[in-house]
Amino acid sequence: MTQFLEREGFTLRPVQPFSFAQTVAYHTRFQAVSGADVYQYACYSRLLERDGKLLLLSVRSRSSHNTDLLLAGEVASESLTPQDVEFTRQQASWILGTDLDLMPFYRMCQDDPVLRSIAGTLEGLHPSRTPSVFESLVLAIVGQQIAGKVAQAIRAGLIQALGRSLVELDGQVYYTFPSP
Repeated sequence: MTQFLEREGFTLRPVQPFSFAQTVAYHTRFQAVSGADVYQYACYSRLLERDGKLLLLSVRSRSSHNTDLLLAGEVASESLTPQDVEFTRQQASWILGTDLDLMPFYRMCQDDPVLRSIAGTLEGLHPSRTPSVFESLVLAIVGQQIAGKVAQAIRAGLIQALGRSLVELDGQVYYTFPSP
């Protein structure tokens, strides 16, 4: 069990339109816990690893209404360096796709009534990404020609069996995605 002693905050300003709730719900497959990703109580969390050090990422929306103009992030670890905080901020931005400009896509959709309708219901959903090419490759292999629920169960079992774990003070268990 690891107990975090240090926490440091950072902010992210997503390219608009951005919906934190839609983006994170999609990224976690509409489940509270999906492998290494956790979305509970309007907070997205993921345990990251940098040079052998565990870093717990947490992100919340600090905006109201349908537009999330500002995200509040936090990193927790036994000891933090400025490089750890910047690494975690960059990972959060990458995973949540906060840097993606979707306006060209929305403009393209305006010419097609079906796409315009669909895009309107999903406005602000940014495509999420995995933190590494290795994780993407493993998930692609696991998901080949099997049912989505089976792939999710295999993914969760793989992460729990081979990833590093951390138990936070509130009892929540977080896992890293296994390293190569």
